[in-house]
Formats: sequence, structure tokens, C-alpha cells
Amino acid sequence: MKLTQAPIFRMYHLTIAQQDQPAFASEGTHNMFTSFENEPGTLMMYATHDDELGESNFVFELYQDMNHYQIHADSPQFKQYGQLAQKVLTGREMFELHPELIMTTDSIKTNGKNEHMVLSEFTLNSDADEFQNNLKKFTTNDIGTAVYVATKNKQKGKWISLEVNPTDNSAMQQLIQKFQITKTKRDLIVDTMVNRPNIEYNL
Repeated sequence: MKLTQAPIFRMYHLTIAQQDQPAFASEGTHNMFTSFENEPGTLMMYATHDDELGESNFVFELYQDMNHYQIHADSPQFKQYGQLAQKVLTGREMFELHPELIMTTDSIKTNGKNEHMVLSEFTLNSDADEFQNNLKKFTTNDIGTAVYVATKNKQKGKWISLEVNPTDNSAMQQLIQKFQITKTKRDLIVDTMVNRPNIEYNL
């Protein structure tokens, strides 16, 4: 699926008490699996955490457009998930991301710790335009299962990249290293993930 318009791409950082994590993860799996089956415009949903206890959670969502997001927001499984989230979340941050590059290869529908996911948050030096030019050259040969690159705040040079099953000596990490000023890299533990195959968007 080649996207000609920028999709809706969001990242959430959710905090939760350890004892509530299993129920929250289970409800998240139901929400994501059901949405993936019933909503063609729901392109990707990943639920992950970056700590041993599962208290620090990162959730990523990709929708074809706002209409398809609204279909998901009105769905019974999302409303059920949202009701639980209101009860158990102790913190919530939402970041509206502006995609620059999205590529997926395989279709994924899984839960558990059987995928490798890397989140990098970085700022770029004054050669940001050159970084973007290099992104335009990326092909599926340069990635693992999927890669997402977006700005959090373009004016301040804040970017993120999300890689699923990155290749050894990742081409994306090499490119970031060349242009970065600062970078924070997290290895994420997968709770649930779904994404459609052969998505391509390159601004």
C-alpha cells in the first residue's frame, strides 16, 4: 500500500502500576487484534514497554487518515480498552508525529516478546535537509520488518525512529549517527503488535 497523503501517526507514553499491567496488556491485545481484523484503515498498532516491571509503556498507532481513525475511536473494543485505561493509568503523554518515512515488509499479528523493536529519539544538526534527502533513498533492502521515521517537533529538530527487527549494523542507525546532535535509544519489549504489509510512505 503506497500512501500518497501523510497518515495519522501517534506515540503514547503510558505509566501504570505493576499489578495492573497484565490486565492492561490483555485488554490492549483484544483491542489491537480486533481492530486489525475489522478496520482496514488501521495500519499499525504496537504496545510495548521499556522496563522490567512493565510500568513504562510506549504505544504506537498508524491510521490511513482521520476518517479511519474515527472508525477506530468509535469501535466497541476501543471504548472498552479506554474505560480500563482511565482506571489504571497513572500517567499519559501523547505525541502527534509527522511522518517522513514509513516502510513495512511483512504482515504482523502477534503478542509476546518475540520481536525486536528499537526506538530512537534524536535531534539533528544543521544538515537536517541532507538527512531527509538520504531518507528518500531508503528501500526495503535497508530495513528489517518495518521502519518509521517522524518528527516530534521539526522546528526544534526533534525526531524519532522506530525499527522492527532491524538488520545488523542498521542502515537507519548509521544515518542517524552521521547527523545527530543527541540521541536516546531504547530497546522495547513487545506486548502486542499488528501491522499491514508493504506500507510505503516517503515524504
